[in-house]
Amino acid sequence: MNRYQIFNWIIESISNNFSRQSEITKDLRNSIYNKYNLRNAKKVLDLGCGDGKITKELSTFCCMGEVIGLDLNINLLKRKDPSLKVICGDAEKLPFQDNTFDVVFTHLFFLWVSRPLTVIKEIVRVTRDGGLIIASAEPDYEGRIDYPAEFSYHKSIFLNIAPIWGLDTTIGRKLGSFFIKAGVNPQIGIYPLFFSSSTLAETFQKDWERNLPILKQIFLPDELENLKMKEKEAIQKGERWVYYPLFYVIAQK
Repeated sequence: MNRYQIFNWIIESISNNFSRQSEITKDLRNSIYNKYNLRNAKKVLDLGCGDGKITKELSTFCCMGEVIGLDLNINLLKRKDPSLKVICGDAEKLPFQDNTFDVVFTHLFFLWVSRPLTVIKEIVRVTRDGGLIIASAEPDYEGRIDYPAEFSYHKSIFLNIAPIWGLDTTIGRKLGSFFIKAGVNPQIGIYPLFFSSSTLAETFQKDWERNLPILKQIFLPDELENLKMKEKEAIQKGERWVYYPLFYVIAQK
């Protein structure tokens, strides 16, 4: 595979995980919405909104205010619900005046950010005094656990490839320190992301086919078939599971 194909594989892998993670972490987001009374927010920014799934969720919940999504990827923005208000823009140079938003919200965003401190300073700038900054879910892929351990090659492959494209696979554990350096006092927490055998079974074949081009670069055909059979069997027995931590950071300006 060339670099372009590898990059597309990374995008597709994370996009597929995004959908699953968004569903699994829905309870976490709902608890944040309710605890911090986002329903009364008058202006909310969904930073790194992608195709607008979370933007729409915020728009439904924050029904009394305006929700704006921003992302640098115009192709992702084209997939959004036409009823949503979104802007193509750079998080390092947010196109908003100081003290614009009551809430700035991110979800699985900082993984892609090459200069998190710069971005957080921009977020602080556009958040009004007393407003909230919520990084609702940031993964720590180095904290991933595969069981049985013979399937930990999934983690190794991703950790070796992701940095080539500037993805920070440990951003979750470091994010709180960037908030402190930006001059805000964060509340830091961890949400355990757990994929059981029953969850993995639902997407096993699709996930395997998506990963196959990468796996072919590492394993011989006979080895691949053996790995596939072993993993499928472990899932069927209920023995296979995957865990990794998602960090969240919440700060008031």
